[in-house]
Amino acid sequence: MGQPWVTATIARMPHLATRPIPWRIGFFLLGALALWLPVAIVAVVPLGVTFGWDAVATNVTAIASLYTAILTAIWIWGRGVRRLAMPLRSYGWQWGPALVVEIALGVAIAIASMGALFGLEALLGWLTFDVKPGPWAFYWFNGLVVGAGVAFLEEIFFRGWCLAEFQMSFSRRRAAHYSSAFFALLHFIKPPEFILATWPQFPGLWLLGLVLIQGRTSGFRPRRGSLGVPVGLHGAWVCAITVANSADLIQYTGAVPAWVYGLQGNPLMGVAGLAFLGGVLGGLRWWGRNRPMPPQRGY
Repeated sequence: MGQPWVTATIARMPHLATRPIPWRIGFFLLGALALWLPVAIVAVVPLGVTFGWDAVATNVTAIASLYTAILTAIWIWGRGVRRLAMPLRSYGWQWGPALVVEIALGVAIAIASMGALFGLEALLGWLTFDVKPGPWAFYWFNGLVVGAGVAFLEEIFFRGWCLAEFQMSFSRRRAAHYSSAFFALLHFIKPPEFILATWPQFPGLWLLGLVLIQGRTSGFRPRRGSLGVPVGLHGAWVCAITVANSADLIQYTGAVPAWVYGLQGNPLMGVAGLAFLGGVLGGLRWWGRNRPMPPQRGY
């Protein structure tokens, strides 16, 4: 038999399903934090004190343990609150060959769209590519690891669990917009100086969230709602940006103001980047509506 407080907590979990969305999100985040804090106290803090808070070992341990805590919280919530037999599958992560194909499809769309954006900017004289000798194998390994990790966790959380919870309280369209705004807001849990420096990327993050949600409606017939396409899109975009930044690959010429191509070199903080995301969103909507399958409304 478990401890009485554990039994009481599990027994009360289904009652959370009817609580307002702020309560549900707050309780979930507190639960994930409670799962992560013991690891942070036992492993992350000693590493930070010994090797420094910017050390690779400290960052990897902190991120890996936090991701594990969030993933565990999603599984517990699905089982305890929503009574789902297979929570991750219900939230869109369905193992199988079709998932691999959909991830590859998302990667292909990401490569084509990002190639179109930077290729057009190069043709217009806004940027040049500066390919220098360097540890390219490390750049790509780092980019692939970061892209895969960020895409997997953020898609299961934001386009899986979070979107599902918002849809319990709002229409599909409003849930998409609200969850995308929540996705953007959580990227600003940073020191004040970073928030002040990066706040212009909020519209880009919000639009990115809508693009990734739309990707869930563009899978294959038996797998509408799968996270395969958004994971591929998100992961490939993060990987490409990580590699480009690590290698200092892109040099902007100053031919146009920074707000056109992106403040601080960030496409999410520029008109061109917003137009690029809008084009991807429109393309995904068109594709989803014109494929030979029952129509599904976009967001």
